[in-house]
Amino acid sequence: LYRFDARPDPAAGPTKVADLAYQASEACLFQGLVVVGERGAPTVHAYDPADLATDRGPLTLAGGTFVRACAADATRLYVALAAGSGADVIVELTAAPALAEAGRPALPTGLGAKTRLLDLAYDRRGGQFYGLFVADGEVNATALVPFTMGGAAGAPVAAPFALTNLGTFAP
Repeated sequence: LYRFDARPDPAAGPTKVADLAYQASEACLFQGLVVVGERGAPTVHAYDPADLATDRGPLTLAGGTFVRACAADATRLYVALAAGSGADVIVELTAAPALAEAGRPALPTGLGAKTRLLDLAYDRRGGQFYGLFVADGEVNATALVPFTMGGAAGAPVAAPFALTNLGTFAP
């Protein structure tokens, strides 16, 4: 894991703070924890930012083959798992005292054949999620879909180009 200074010295670059015993695929922040998905596995790891060397997990989630995406609202972490076949699975997690499964909200209604969730982000101001949903076999999305967790999808917003993740999306 690497830490980027809020006011970086352009010549210094990021600071390496920990070696991982696995390859990381997805990372997100949740209630003061750095949560990292393990590449090729349905497993998440949680680290305290002050001690990025101590794993407060891992937690392996049933029903998927690997962690595709994660995002948190004010109280819960949502992890999208790629399924071996069929629709992706969303797992709702709590933080205290360690990551624990709290539920499995359904994919939003109104998506048709778009049952794969490439990435998601939460808009704190609007209180809703945004997702990149695709049909089986598609590798990028051309629209950003607002939705409520376990509820309905809103009107898609056309993307100016094909998207594979929302890493730079800041609603």
